[in-house]
Amino acid sequence: ASVRYESIWAKHLVMFKRLTIDLLLIQAVVRILKTRAAIKEAVQNIDKDVQPCFRLGRRGVPELIRALRSDEDRSHPYVVDALVYIGDIRALRPLVQEFTHPGISPHQKANVARILGQFNDQSVIPHLIKAFVEDDYPVKIACVQALIDLNMKNEQVKMPIRKMVEFISEDSDFDVLFLSKEMVVGN
Repeated sequence: ASVRYESIWAKHLVMFKRLTIDLLLIQAVVRILKTRAAIKEAVQNIDKDVQPCFRLGRRGVPELIRALRSDEDRSHPYVVDALVYIGDIRALRPLVQEFTHPGISPHQKANVARILGQFNDQSVIPHLIKAFVEDDYPVKIACVQALIDLNMKNEQVKMPIRKMVEFISEDSDFDVLFLSKEMVVGN
């Protein structure tokens, strides 16, 4: 059953409206597909230029996580840097896995430690403590700073920090000692 219009222009107006909606839907689908292709291309070329991945923001996190889980080792440092820069909560578990990986560089481990503290997730505390005990000073400082960023009123955080202060009191690194005491005593 078709609708009868009083004038031919009404018929053209309805047809124009339908075509406009169809065109907008097609343009939206094409734009989504182009965005997905641009994200994949940026992640594939991350070892050449990391800046496009930084600009992707949250849209690129799932693809960056896939790249981090892949076996291609040459791009892992760049993927970690991009995920740390973006700081999306979806990257927490993959970053914790990378943080505990033995092949990560101290510089990247320190960057990951800092971002783990910003997620405010108590499940990262054991990893930060372990890294504090086992790693070099830049990582120790980052771990203490991450624990400072976590909830200071939580006893689960305060007790490990007190143990850290005892551990590093024997050492001469002023920065780590200062940050640890700042955590225990407060600002």
